[in-house]
Amino acid sequence: MPPKPSHTVTGHDHNHSIQFDWSKCMGCGMCATKCTFGVLVKQPPKIPPFVQPNREKLSQENTDKTRVLIDESECTGCGQCSLVCNFGSITPIDHLVDTFKAKEAGKKRVAMIAPSTRLGVAEAMGMPIGSTAMAQLVHCLRLIGFDYVFDVDAGADKTTMDDYAEVIEMKKEGKGPAITSCCPAWIELVEKEYPDLIPNVSTARSPIGCLAGCIKRGWAKDVGIAVEDLYTVGIMPCIAKKTESQRQQIHQDYDASCTSNEIAAYFKKHLPPEECKFTQEREEALAKTEDGQCDLPFRRISGGSNIFGKTGGVCETVLRVIARNAGVDWNSCTVNKEETFKHAASGSTMTNLSVDIGGTIITGAVCHGGYAIRHACELIRKGELKVDVVEMMACVGGCLGGAGQPKIPPAKKLEMDKRRVMLDILDQQTDIRAANENTDVLGWIDKHFDHQGAHQHLHTYFTPRYQN
Repeated sequence: MPPKPSHTVTGHDHNHSIQFDWSKCMGCGMCATKCTFGVLVKQPPKIPPFVQPNREKLSQENTDKTRVLIDESECTGCGQCSLVCNFGSITPIDHLVDTFKAKEAGKKRVAMIAPSTRLGVAEAMGMPIGSTAMAQLVHCLRLIGFDYVFDVDAGADKTTMDDYAEVIEMKKEGKGPAITSCCPAWIELVEKEYPDLIPNVSTARSPIGCLAGCIKRGWAKDVGIAVEDLYTVGIMPCIAKKTESQRQQIHQDYDASCTSNEIAAYFKKHLPPEECKFTQEREEALAKTEDGQCDLPFRRISGGSNIFGKTGGVCETVLRVIARNAGVDWNSCTVNKEETFKHAASGSTMTNLSVDIGGTIITGAVCHGGYAIRHACELIRKGELKVDVVEMMACVGGCLGGAGQPKIPPAKKLEMDKRRVMLDILDQQTDIRAANENTDVLGWIDKHFDHQGAHQHLHTYFTPRYQN
């Protein structure tokens, strides 16, 4: 049992991603160390860390007599703090309960699997770091009652095409840089603290947002299921996706989100022991069966969709499309990279890149971790980051380092690279590498959505929360 807290702060503060139970907080400060956005600040001994509020009217202190609100703070909901809290004070909001209420209500439940989740669940179920268990994950999701299982990678190909269009448009009009919109923690930050940058943020929905829109606004009609009878659940590496699923712009399509850790824990608790023995041999065997495959029509994916899960992957997928449309072999292109910012303690970095594609120079910046994101935002505000595209990822390493993934101890932090290597392997094993080659999924979308429908259901918008 954890030691008894040495203070009397009680109550729960929460947002859509995480919740703080101050009665369990020991004030160790690990969460403050992990937070790359500088939201959590360590206080003197015996006083728990507090969430630094964004409005002056909220208390700047957390004492034995005051509580701290998190729902109106600068918190982006990335959830990295929960990954290092050893006392159960900071935990993800549980959406699993709602998914089973949906089942009891007679709804058809649809699972949507993100690129990095197939790695995270593999590790959580006992396979070595860097393993993948997509077939076993699909199989077990069906065992616990999901009616359909789809691959979010298919949505990533649509997101890539929309990002590509906005990058090219902004470059032509001189209004860049275009900034990616896949990371929900980044979206929380831009709406709260950098609303002046919203015009630069891609209106493309994230991959799971695109897929959820396709499911409820297109596929449901094909199979004769009423939209209100469907319940879509993301199986994600990211805690912030819980917040995304509750955004008013997308919640009508994306109902709930569970993490790699949460779904693996559910498997272990409710499935027979033999089903919980994830192995490479079993993965290879199941992958050859229909039971180990995601459902149609969103089964075909490009290799580029796999690397959405690593830092730099979203930017690269856009560059691949630019190259293919220019008639240039992407493998013949040389990407020049230079690390221009690094926060050593957290590993948060910004890397500038440039690539010559058929005589056209495309430039970009790849940021992961809150420190690098803030650095890039300040440069953009000053007009000093003159690139065509900027990728923003809140978690260090990208989605593969999401707070919903199994924790890698500090002593083994270099093991994180094995996850990146596996995503690269999955990319290389795919017969098509660029999103615009996925004519199966993109053609299906074109048949089901006209221009107005695509804009309404596969794009999004952003709203300033409040000004400092």
